[in-house]
Amino acid sequence: MSSGTKSTAIASLAKSIVPQFFRTRLHWSRLLTDCPNFNRSRLEATFETICSRVDIGQIRDLYLQYSHAIDDDPACAAKYLDHQYWLRVNIVRAARLKLHDSAPKRILDLGCGPGWFLHVCRHFGHDAMGLDVPVESMTEIEKKVYASMAEVLCWHKKELRIQPASPFNIKGTFDHITGFMVCFNNHRQESEWSKEEWKTFVERVLTQLNAGGSLWLELNPNPPRYPRLIYYDPDTHEYFNSIGRVSRNVIHILKDSQQASYPPDRKNRTSTSRRPYPSKSDFPRH
Repeated sequence: MSSGTKSTAIASLAKSIVPQFFRTRLHWSRLLTDCPNFNRSRLEATFETICSRVDIGQIRDLYLQYSHAIDDDPACAAKYLDHQYWLRVNIVRAARLKLHDSAPKRILDLGCGPGWFLHVCRHFGHDAMGLDVPVESMTEIEKKVYASMAEVLCWHKKELRIQPASPFNIKGTFDHITGFMVCFNNHRQESEWSKEEWKTFVERVLTQLNAGGSLWLELNPNPPRYPRLIYYDPDTHEYFNSIGRVSRNVIHILKDSQQASYPPDRKNRTSTSRRPYPSKSDFPRH
């Protein structure tokens, strides 16, 4: 049985025997494991504060408006209108980068989508900007949802199709460059990036990071293409391990100090360690 199949089987078993209340607590406890000085109480306090400062009613109305799209395709962009789940997830993402307890940083989010992460970064006092594909490359539902969210959360993005060797054409450097649920690597396409494309991309990104800055990537799974490692082929996994820390789908690379900070993952813990973000279907959101 593959690791992906085992995970699905375990999640199904958990749903059948563990009460919802405890599954909820387990879900957020797992997400908060690697968040220093940030517990469930602080997560909920941050969530409530952010909700009090944005028009959550408008987001709820949008969620109801596009509920038919979610029924037709649960993976479509309308899912991001569920603020109860996605706002909390992005608060956790920021906490894992210690953005809740750090001096103001400059952050670039690649594939910013609905902009939840940008908004959370700004809430914590940081200068965050987003990068995403041109509008003409989006689906109709992505265009509508992302435009509506940009209006509610008051954020702006730069449009660019990300290529391994193409510059971002953004002035200045950043303390963090992030990419969550990465699709810009031609995910699930025949031309999905391999080691050489990732190497070219990482080398270029490092030139736009400040000293001590970090690149944080969270890859999407592709079990049909990578049945053993799920997220990448062995050569790409070895490359990521040589320059940063790998924890399943999470790749964390520090500029100027990669080798000293992260020894190679020689035991390939990537295929067996805890998932940084359990899927929404594994556990209820609240």
